[in-house]
Amino acid sequence: MKRPFIFATGGTGGHIFPAVSIADSMSDDVIFAGHGLHANEYIIEGMHEVHSIMSAEPKSIRGIVTLIRGFFIARRFLAKVNPQAVVGFGSYHSFPVVLAALSKNIPILLYEPNAVMGKVNAFFSKHAHAVLTQFPIAAHGYVTKVPLRASKKIPKEEAKSGYGFTATQPVVLVMGGSQGARIFESLSFPPDVQVLHLAGKHSDCDALKRKYELEGIDAHVLPFEQEMHKAWSAADVAVCRSGAATIAEHLHYGVPTLFIPFPYASGNHQLHNANYVATQLGTALLLEESDISSFQEMFAKLLSKKAIFPSHEKAIPVHECLQRYHFIGAGGIGMSALIHILRDKGIPVSGSDMKRSKISHVLEEKGVQLSFPQQESNLPSFARVVYSTAIQKENPEFAKARKKSLPLFHRSELLAVLCEEKETLLVAGTHGKTSTSALLAYSLKEAGYDPMYAVGGILKNYEKNGAWGKGAFAAVEADESDGSFLRLPCHSAILTNIEYDHLDYYGSKEKMVLAYKQFIANVKHHLVWCADDPMLRSINPHGVSYGFCEDADVRIIQESDDQFALEWENGDKTSFTCPFQGDHFLLNSVGVLVLCTLLGFDVEQITKTWGTYKGVKRRLEHVAHAMGIDFYDDYAHHPTEVSATLHALRKTMGTRRIVAVLQPHRYSRLQEVHEDFPKALEEADIAVITDVYAAGEKPIPGVDHQLIVSKLRAGFYLPRNELSEKLLFSLQEGDVVVFLGAGDITSVSQEIRTMLHHEETTSTL
Repeated sequence: MKRPFIFATGGTGGHIFPAVSIADSMSDDVIFAGHGLHANEYIIEGMHEVHSIMSAEPKSIRGIVTLIRGFFIARRFLAKVNPQAVVGFGSYHSFPVVLAALSKNIPILLYEPNAVMGKVNAFFSKHAHAVLTQFPIAAHGYVTKVPLRASKKIPKEEAKSGYGFTATQPVVLVMGGSQGARIFESLSFPPDVQVLHLAGKHSDCDALKRKYELEGIDAHVLPFEQEMHKAWSAADVAVCRSGAATIAEHLHYGVPTLFIPFPYASGNHQLHNANYVATQLGTALLLEESDISSFQEMFAKLLSKKAIFPSHEKAIPVHECLQRYHFIGAGGIGMSALIHILRDKGIPVSGSDMKRSKISHVLEEKGVQLSFPQQESNLPSFARVVYSTAIQKENPEFAKARKKSLPLFHRSELLAVLCEEKETLLVAGTHGKTSTSALLAYSLKEAGYDPMYAVGGILKNYEKNGAWGKGAFAAVEADESDGSFLRLPCHSAILTNIEYDHLDYYGSKEKMVLAYKQFIANVKHHLVWCADDPMLRSINPHGVSYGFCEDADVRIIQESDDQFALEWENGDKTSFTCPFQGDHFLLNSVGVLVLCTLLGFDVEQITKTWGTYKGVKRRLEHVAHAMGIDFYDDYAHHPTEVSATLHALRKTMGTRRIVAVLQPHRYSRLQEVHEDFPKALEEADIAVITDVYAAGEKPIPGVDHQLIVSKLRAGFYLPRNELSEKLLFSLQEGDVVVFLGAGDITSVSQEIRTMLHHEETTSTL
């Protein structure tokens, strides 16, 4: 995703200054492209990449030929860099680049800070994805905050003192533009004011200073002020031109201003700018140069004016408009983690989903604008659009994004870019990824390392599954289901196990194993892997192995019910307490400890945090106790996961009756592994099977719940739409009920809890 933005600009400071300010605010790479940029006095060498492309006004045959040549040079340039978008800042210096973008179907955005569009921006406006304006002049765009050269307000008394002024007399800020203006030098002010005159680089500042001395006015005259926040902070009133930047400064600093527009500005835009703030906003006064004889009268009104400033809540910084993301399927567990990270970084995000959920509610509370259901109108004028493998090409938002040529990024591409800013610790494997990565994230955060994290489950301690973090490391769950785990940069990794799964994507077992071998090869530093897993033992990867088996590099030794020790190859031992149920959770926690040890973290500090760890939602989560029945919810949807969950429950619950309620996940997966489910369910006293959760798949003939039910030792089928009610009447006091599956089976526990609560309430009446 390291595709840059192209800023098509050039010419005067009015075009260059905002472009540079916006580029400095962005985390993306920005390349400046336009006429004569290498020699432009406003471009600071080395700050951004610069690419000069010839241009000229089409006033002659030579000018037209120059434009045509620049167009073809720009096309070759854009083909080479493949930008996310081209942002045009107006003037003929930008024309060939924006035209080339249009010819190559690259998204175009136009920056127009004036109340009327310049000729070039007006020409391209019908083809632009969005127009970024200071005034509400474009139907398809954003009203933005014009970037200022400096925006820090300082106390007025301090600012006045910096120029040698007294605090008791009003200060008039006078500006005639960067080139200077004779008419501003001819203005006469009353003797009871102080003047800060920014005269322009072509003015005779010494002569102007003598003029003020003869008039008995205390004046500070400069050709130019680099730190404009000081000048505006010192001013009580201002008299100036009405270029876009000056208008923005007037609105930002709240200084009553008399605007005298430059009468020869292109399209008379300065008059339109001043007229808008004077008549529409009522924050300034307007005096045309042709009526300069009225200056004394207007200045008297200015001294008594109190500006009434409009609300700018809808105006957002330009760089946020460019860096906005839109997530299709924002409520997905992998997508929501990325949204949390982006919001932590201050990046604006919108999104959509088919319906509201607990996840979407949390995102909306964080300021994410979500729309339901998914439809074309949800898509912003411009945004980087993020999608997951689950999003079909027919999705209306995805289809529209492709039609508009908006930058499209798979979820894993965005995650990879975020990971490049950290030392990324990946957790991979067929089973246990979420539990392990969540524990790793929690351990590092609570031990003070504050990592970025992105995991496939909600950490109950934080009620979310992702955060940016200020630390150097990232704890990330690496998803193998669509091969995207190979895109992620990897400092170190934990590999929990490998089992044949997702063959609908890989096509064969051999290709799936090959992908894991590539993942192993991508690990730059420490690889920690479970020696108890048969397939990993057969691969025998480099790195450090852990497990109960004798030949593990780090052996697990049980000292008591919850006391364990890790025995290292050199004979050292690390003792720890494991408060988690089940051997699979123990193995996950050991993987975390081994990696933390290799990274040099304080392991004793890490294990101390585990006493307050609440776990991950839907990972053997105890969700209720009612009518003498305990209810658990678990994401297990593969036979190996189901077996591990039930084994952990049996060890904890002893002889209590365990009722396992399984919702098979995906027809393709059920077809692959249905023969293993009856054995996986053996630790349950009763197994209840409901309908397959399709997860977007079409049914496969002959593949349904009966493949499991027909081979169960003790169990039966209940339709999903009758599951809650009929299951409730088959339960008895003392039962342990666990809901298993990756679909909507999790909502059944809530449905039953509601029914039980109603019964308890009724019985007390």
